[in-house]
Amino acid sequence: MKRCKYCGKPLTGPQEKYCNADCRMKAHAFNRFMDRKTHSFLFLFIVGTAGIITGSVMMMMKPGVGTGIIGLSLIVWGLNFFILPFGFPDSFYWLGILRSIRIIRAVSLLIILCGIVIAILGFGG
Repeated sequence: MKRCKYCGKPLTGPQEKYCNADCRMKAHAFNRFMDRKTHSFLFLFIVGTAGIITGSVMMMMKPGVGTGIIGLSLIVWGLNFFILPFGFPDSFYWLGILRSIRIIRAVSLLIILCGIVIAILGFGG
């Protein structure tokens, strides 16, 4: 059964992609937003990844500082995914854009929380 690309509701017609005009407008708006912000997303993702690598190397010399840097990098990753909730294209296909955004934002809040805890333990301990 085909589903609406935005909200994930089942569709009645075989040629339809969206359940109504509102979903179509919101999906097109999200796609334009994603096209404009992809470079920002990738930049912040690379910054977070570089921080995790740097923190891992620093853990050999100063474990507390390295752990703190990893925690801050996780916070950057979490904020990146919360502000720019770009999931995998398959998640948009199977779940719909709206449900994918909600799941990505929930997971990003968990990443931020873990980053805060790790940063506090790293810099405080």
